[in-house]
Amino acid sequence: FSKHIFPGVAQIEMVLEGLNIINGFSNTTEIREVEWLTPIIMDDNEQEILLKFELIKGSKNNLKYKIYTRKKNSNHLSSQGYIFTERDYSDYGNTETEKKKNLKEIKSRCLEVVKKNVIYQKCESLGYNYGKSYQGISKIYRNKNEILAKIDYSNNDNKNSEQFFLDPYTFDSLIHACLLMN
Repeated sequence: FSKHIFPGVAQIEMVLEGLNIINGFSNTTEIREVEWLTPIIMDDNEQEILLKFELIKGSKNNLKYKIYTRKKNSNHLSSQGYIFTERDYSDYGNTETEKKKNLKEIKSRCLEVVKKNVIYQKCESLGYNYGKSYQGISKIYRNKNEILAKIDYSNNDNKNSEQFFLDPYTFDSLIHACLLMN
């Protein structure tokens, strides 16, 4: 039997929109250490979804976020992560050529290649059954510590992606890649 689950990409979008509402937090540079702990089941009409931000001790702008579900006055932690707005990019290549070079370097270290059919069979074995139009990854390159996903946009018919902070098709595909990290 199937349940409707509030997507992880929607949770991140909710966090980014919450930051956009808060003055001074519109320049997010990193979202790190995202943990999806408990799925948010959408079939339950009596629950609320709560978003909480906490300033990281010793920081002016960096935050920890937590998403809870609340049902009958009881909160359950669903996901959490960190948002960083302070970062020194001086040591990072800012040109397109340097970024591509970095991707080529990562790919050269990722010797194991996983094809689309294997990727989505593994996702299904983990309980994630994605229809054809939600299977965005065509190939994954990985090693023990890194993963690089090649995303195929031929199935992406989302004409409204500009209304989101993160394109849902791209971000959801990246989450699929994370499922195959180990």
